[in-house]
Amino acid sequence: MSMDYVIKIKMDASYDKINIYKILERGALKKFVYYDQVFGELYKDASKINAESAANKIITAYDNKTEGGPAVFTLIDSESDVHLWFYKSESGWLEFCIGSFGLPKKKGYYIDFAYYLRMFLDLCEDFPILEVKAEMF
Repeated sequence: MSMDYVIKIKMDASYDKINIYKILERGALKKFVYYDQVFGELYKDASKINAESAANKIITAYDNKTEGGPAVFTLIDSESDVHLWFYKSESGWLEFCIGSFGLPKKKGYYIDFAYYLRMFLDLCEDFPILEVKAEMF
């Protein structure tokens, strides 16, 4: 049985390109690789993009309600990939969602949430964190 994993972080920040770019740029400094991938495509067929282009892609997808949502496919290390989604919460806050883990780092049979939480909370260092959720379903 396969499991799906999601980490959601809600911040005291507005949903805008500048704040999304700050998070993506921190990822780029950690050597994250972003792809201009369309849902259903293999990332190896997509071109690499920088943090600014990824932020533009996310804002455009959110505004256009694109299938697959406002996400960017990301290689976070040589073995792991994820989709990074950015949403506006019901109360207007910036929400950052990490999911669709490819070959996640595990502890025993389950994902090593501590490893990923530390990594992704570091990306949000510029903003006060309002809420963090880690889910497995």
